[in-house]
Amino acid sequence: RDIKDAVSGEEIEEMKRKIDNPELESLDLWMEYVWGKNQSLGRPTVGEISTINNLNKEKIITYLKKFYFPSNMTVVIVGNFFEDEAKKYLKKYLNIDIRRDLPRLLPVKYIRKKNPIRFMNSNTEQVQIIFGFITNASYFNEDRFALMLIAEILGGSTTSRLFYELIYELGIAYTSVTYPWSFKDTGLFITYTAVSQANTHIAISQIFKEIKKIKEELISDTELKSNKEKIKARFYFDMETTDTIAYLYSTQLATEGKITTQEEIINKVESVKAGYLQRIAKKYLESENLNIIIRGKIDLSNRQKIDQELM
Repeated sequence: RDIKDAVSGEEIEEMKRKIDNPELESLDLWMEYVWGKNQSLGRPTVGEISTINNLNKEKIITYLKKFYFPSNMTVVIVGNFFEDEAKKYLKKYLNIDIRRDLPRLLPVKYIRKKNPIRFMNSNTEQVQIIFGFITNASYFNEDRFALMLIAEILGGSTTSRLFYELIYELGIAYTSVTYPWSFKDTGLFITYTAVSQANTHIAISQIFKEIKKIKEELISDTELKSNKEKIKARFYFDMETTDTIAYLYSTQLATEGKITTQEEIINKVESVKAGYLQRIAKKYLESENLNIIIRGKIDLSNRQKIDQELM
C-alpha cells in the first residue's frame, strides 16, 4: 500500500507538471495522434491517471522481474578506475549467467492519415504548432547525421533560419525548435513553435517556406560549416562530464548493440556535403510523411486561413 501511494502520488505530480508544459503536452498529443494508443509510441511515458491508480505492489514486482535482470543490463563505467577491480565487483554482484527470455516488443507501424492535420482546442494563451515528419531514420540509419544538420540549420539554435524568421524578423513567436528523434525501428523530425491565434497561419506559412527552401536551394559552404561547428561545440560541451559520457555510451550499447565514439560521431557530421544534405531533405521532408497538430484557441475564420495555407 505504501509503495503504491508513494509511486502514484509522485507520478501524478509528474503528469501535472507535463500538462502544465504546453510543448511537452502537445508533443504527447502529436505522438498519440500519429501512432494511436494501441502502439507503444502513441502512449505517454508517464502513463495516465487510470494506469497509475491501478498500480499495486504485485504489478511492480512482476514488471521488475520481467525486465530487470543482469543479462538484460548494460553497464558502462567512465572515469579513473582499475578495469580488473571493476570486473571483479561486477562478477561478484551481477550474475550475468542468469538469462531469461525477454518479452517481444512489437515494432511500430505508421499508417498514413487521410487528414494529416488535427486541430485541438485548449485553454492556452498561445497556439502550439507541431510539424512532425515520419522519417523512419532509426538508430541504425546513417542518414540521421544529415538530418541532425538539417535540424540545426532550421531550428537548432537562436541563429537558425526558423528562429531568426519567427522571432527576430516577424516577431510572432517566443521560441522555435527543430530536432530529429531516432528510435529502434523508426525516426521523427519535429518542428515546434507557439504563436498567437492571429499569427498561426503566418507561422505555418513560414515553416513551409523554410522547409521548401532547404529542399530546393543548395546550402552555402559558409552556412554548412557554421552549423557543423555549432553541433560540434554543443556536443563537446555536453560530453565534458563523465556522467554524460556514460549516459551516451550506455544508451548506444543498450539500443544499438555497439558504441559509436565521440570522434566517430563528429566525423560523420563533418562528412555531410551540401548536395547530400539536400538529397536527404528531399527524401524525408515530404508531405506524405507529415503530420501536424495545431492546439489552442482557434476560431473558425482562423481555421479557414490555416487550411488555406496548408493546402
